[in-house]
Amino acid sequence: MTVTAPNSETADTELLSLDTVSIAFRTRGHLRTAVDQASLRIRPGETMALVGESGSGKTLLARAMVGLMPAGAEITSGHIRFRGHDIVAGGEQAFRALRGKDISFVFQEPLSSLNPSLRVGLQLTEGLAFHCGVSPSQCREQALHMLDRVKINNPAEVMSRYPHELSGGMRQRVMIATALIMKPALMVADEPTTALDMIVQEEVLLLMREVAQELSAAMLLITHDLSAVAALAQSVSVMKEGRMVEVGSVEKILRDARDPYTQKLLAATPQALDHPESSPVEAAAPNSPVLQVNQLRVSFPAKAQKFGQSSIKRRPVNQVLENVSFSIAAGETLAIIGESGSGKTTLSRSIAGLQTASAGTVLFKGEPVSGLNQATGSSMQFIFQDPFGSLDPRMKVADIITEGLMFRSGLTREQRRRKAILALAEVELDESFIHRFPHQLSGGQRQRVSIARAIIMHPEFILADEPVSALDLTVQKQIID
Repeated sequence: MTVTAPNSETADTELLSLDTVSIAFRTRGHLRTAVDQASLRIRPGETMALVGESGSGKTLLARAMVGLMPAGAEITSGHIRFRGHDIVAGGEQAFRALRGKDISFVFQEPLSSLNPSLRVGLQLTEGLAFHCGVSPSQCREQALHMLDRVKINNPAEVMSRYPHELSGGMRQRVMIATALIMKPALMVADEPTTALDMIVQEEVLLLMREVAQELSAAMLLITHDLSAVAALAQSVSVMKEGRMVEVGSVEKILRDARDPYTQKLLAATPQALDHPESSPVEAAAPNSPVLQVNQLRVSFPAKAQKFGQSSIKRRPVNQVLENVSFSIAAGETLAIIGESGSGKTTLSRSIAGLQTASAGTVLFKGEPVSGLNQATGSSMQFIFQDPFGSLDPRMKVADIITEGLMFRSGLTREQRRRKAILALAEVELDESFIHRFPHQLSGGQRQRVSIARAIIMHPEFILADEPVSALDLTVQKQIID
């Protein structure tokens, strides 16, 4: 469908407007269009949802609004106006003045978006100090309040930590707190609840709506979660392959979608116990477990650290896992469920030998797991929660997927390449992706590459840490199957 440009009667009421914006990547002198003639309107206090499959151009379009496009991308046509001013024409200086203060951004991948060398407290407060000149004591007070509002326990202790010391869900909540603390006029939230557990998702979504209403702020919600769209948004824009295919109110889109692509997205929305007739695969050998975990304990040493003038005292030992025991037989699937920070990822890393246990044993096919050696690496594969952090940025997709196959004799480079293409096809990525680097992929595409890297080895055991959290609904079920 074609979205018309605003007329003079509505332009003055718009907070942000995009008029026929096209974005392309320049490679070897040629332009490859990624976003084609996209237009949308956001008014003060309005929440708009931008919906579409992974790779449809949602994140790229949102990053163009704040001047954070990846290298090689450029706006080839159209205008982006904030409160009537063309911010593209103003260049980096205009974007820099708006970012954080007037337009905040909640990024999809918090681990790669937070500075690993700075403590959480400093990252939370640097915007207040830069844009508003707030004193250190006031910065700390506001940061503690905002961390508490996004449901982080012990906010004073969290402020003294580095991002890698937090769970994925806690890092995402820190990102949300960083965006909200400046009380922006517009908050762009790119999959803001991807890394959060179900208990916290609704609380955070309601918090974002509550704060937006308090500040009369607008919000652009980029998501594939249609339940979040129904709960938060007033209007919806649907993107497919870089183009806006349908725009309208939430009621109109969710109840009477006209475009076949929108109908496909709605049909893919999962329902609880959607297939009650299906049942888990029965264990083929219940008396011969593939994996045994016995009385596993994991603890981390805690050191006293400081933020500002306040000393934060921690207990000598932070107990993460305590006396965890279970076994998994061949053909069996075990689900580990818990809130963010409950120890799920630490447990999986301990099983794979990536985290040293304080006590207890992990046996894989009767042998102790002491690390990822060649034999274990072929039989046990790990799908990490954060795809960007787990993919080598220096390697192309083909090399990432086939790296494990290099340890198997008898396979030529061409044979490995063919296997990579087949594995990519299983996760709905075409052959062209084998030549790309991780930074050239969307979040969902990176996760699919991670899954392809695991399944290409035909392992006996797979550890999957939130394996479909970054995937859109139309791909989630196919990947799980």
